[in-house]
Amino acid sequence: MAREKFLAILGGGPAGLCTHYLVRDLQYERKLFEASGAFGGNCRTVQLGEFLFDTGAHRLHNKSAKVTTLIKKLVGDDLKEISSPSQVFQNGKFTDFPLSPLSLLRSLGALNFGIACFQVLCNSLKKRELSSFEDFARHTYGDLIAQRFLLDYSEKLWGVPASQLSLDVAGSRLNGLDIRTFILESFFGDKRKTRHLDGTFFYPKHGIGVIFDRIREQLPEKELSSNSAISRIFHKDGKITSIEINSKDIYEVDEVVCSLPLGIAIKCLDPQPPQHILEAADSIKFRDVLLLMFCIDKERINGNASMYFSSSEDSFTRVYEPRNRSPFMAPHGKTSLAVEVPHFSDDLNSLYIEKAFQSVQQKLAECGFFDDDQVLSKHHLVLKNAYPVLTKDTQAKSRMVHDYLTRFKNLTMTGRNGLVQYSHIHDHMENAFRCFDHLKK
Repeated sequence: MAREKFLAILGGGPAGLCTHYLVRDLQYERKLFEASGAFGGNCRTVQLGEFLFDTGAHRLHNKSAKVTTLIKKLVGDDLKEISSPSQVFQNGKFTDFPLSPLSLLRSLGALNFGIACFQVLCNSLKKRELSSFEDFARHTYGDLIAQRFLLDYSEKLWGVPASQLSLDVAGSRLNGLDIRTFILESFFGDKRKTRHLDGTFFYPKHGIGVIFDRIREQLPEKELSSNSAISRIFHKDGKITSIEINSKDIYEVDEVVCSLPLGIAIKCLDPQPPQHILEAADSIKFRDVLLLMFCIDKERINGNASMYFSSSEDSFTRVYEPRNRSPFMAPHGKTSLAVEVPHFSDDLNSLYIEKAFQSVQQKLAECGFFDDDQVLSKHHLVLKNAYPVLTKDTQAKSRMVHDYLTRFKNLTMTGRNGLVQYSHIHDHMENAFRCFDHLKK
């Protein structure tokens, strides 16, 4: 009797787990391989004593009906709809993010706001070819707003000059401010709030990781393999034939779904790709995040879902208070803060982490978020390959690599790092539905 077709899913993050969940009723023998000891990738929830922390400021926006329906099915009544804003913190003031004209008026003052309006008006009358994120930010928001809120922040986040960043960096949350938006909010106030503010989202009672824990619980243990690094991906005549795990175990495969960082996947191929493909993949860089976690003896810091620190003087980019997503993330009467410090892998050592804790705690105390004696404990996590660095050159290089990979008819790339995209939870799960549609044919 012929053996059942074997489907290998490489990478146990949101994209890989969701793909595995969706294809569980298809006629495949399946196995998911994850290099680390935990599933969920950078969308996990960790417990530190009585405190819960997500590995990132994750939220689920209702952008895809089928994704939202699936998550509601998985999480049930523990999925809550939350309304909590995000704001930029600069010079002791908060400004709505995505940027809102009325909030800009309050934080910039009348004179600077007038200058910003004039810049937006002038730019709306010009046609300009935009080739970088810096071009986009300056043209869409004007020099004053772009420099103060977007450019320095983006350079900290991605680790390269804004003039080198791709337009894709803007994502869906920077839809732009036009002169009509400025006039409507400035004259008519909050009742005419622009539609691009997005402070309402879904969130599980005990953290974002619950979504992927529920998926994992519904998958047979024998189909999940942790601490299983992909060492080689063998191919012949335009097909992936087998994979090697931890440099020893070989599995023959019929279909492969891969969410590994693109460079890692390419380097695993045996025989190796042409040199120009290896060089293109190697040029695509990935940013790590050092997550600093503070457990605090204080009921609450403020009501924000996320706080963005735009100044280049601060090493960190984003701060979030988990209990503003769910009160169950911290014990009664206490709260916590998670702080993201982006970095490249080569930067990280124990001294770097120690200095990061010192500078971050000093800054947050100066901002009045907490006093030093209110810090109950501190912890850190390193989130490897948190996102690809999207430079102007990245798109061309990743397209070259993906074009090469299309020759393998039984290989499907997915996930943020596999596709080299600036994407979110609903995007990963949408891609999983696409993988399912492909595999069921």
